Amino acid sequence: MVDNLVAAEPAAGAVPTATKARILPQRGHHVAYVCKDHEATRHFYEDILGMPLIAAWAEVNEYPNFPGRQLEYMHAFYAAADGSTIAFFGYADEDVYEWGRQRNNLAHISWFVTPEDQIALRDRLEEAGLNPFVIDHYYCVSLYAKDPDGTTVEFVAEPENAAEINADQLANAHATMARWVAGDRSPNNTYMKWIYGNHPSA
Repeated sequence: MVDNLVAAEPAAGAVPTATKARILPQRGHHVAYVCKDHEATRHFYEDILGMPLIAAWAEVNEYPNFPGRQLEYMHAFYAAADGSTIAFFGYADEDVYEWGRQRNNLAHISWFVTPEDQIALRDRLEEAGLNPFVIDHYYCVSLYAKDPDGTTVEFVAEPENAAEINADQLANAHATMARWVAGDRSPNNTYMKWIYGNHPSA
């Protein structure tokens, strides 16, 4: 099917697609939203819809939008049959939740790509002047950019030990969520770091 794809005629002044190798995502990785109550969200997606909770990353970090504050939050993932997921950010502080919900700051599209394609895409985005940035989340490396309407698009590449990391998360996700909802906000991911570029809101 991919081999039969035909590029559309380029717009005036655009670089023809044929001059660059086509890079297609392997599959969807995740779509991300904000939730107010992680347990209520888990009940809906896992208990009612049947989408299993497969990872729950408890994190504490400073956001550019909240300078000087260490934000406590959990990033939970629910799986579809093809390996893609829907993800939810839940915050300990009400004002951070409202910021994310009202401005739709955290909703984004995420595609799974190879590490090599991620580098190639980063270079293309740089060439186009779109200021991409990269975060190493430990469980994946994410390349981010904004589309023309301001929607965040993410391209995810997984580390060589992704299967081991994912198995550990699958075994512990429910326990992590239970203690986080109960008030224990200690992080289980202390490895996240910026590795390229600047956050667009910084």
